[in-house]
Amino acid sequence: MDEVRKTAEFIQNKLRSGYLDEPGNAIAQALVREVETLITEIRQQKHPLSLENRVKEVIKRLEAFVDDVVMDYRHRDELLKHSNQMRDMLRSIS
Repeated sequence: MDEVRKTAEFIQNKLRSGYLDEPGNAIAQALVREVETLITEIRQQKHPLSLENRVKEVIKRLEAFVDDVVMDYRHRDELLKHSNQMRDMLRSIS
């Protein structure tokens, strides 16, 4: 579970460090909230299936970035890769 937390925090740090070209965008704000909620739930040691559902929401938010206005596609692809790794880790735990 520690690796899942570290990956979620990595994503959060990337979002804070400039990966979002338009942080005021509604979809961008929803993504940031979703990642923050995921980290909170990890700290609360929620069930892996609940956490996996939260990661799926993060993935949905990332997939909503269909153009380069809110986030560069390379950054989006990198965060999607890490999100999918998190989901795979949670599946192996549950």
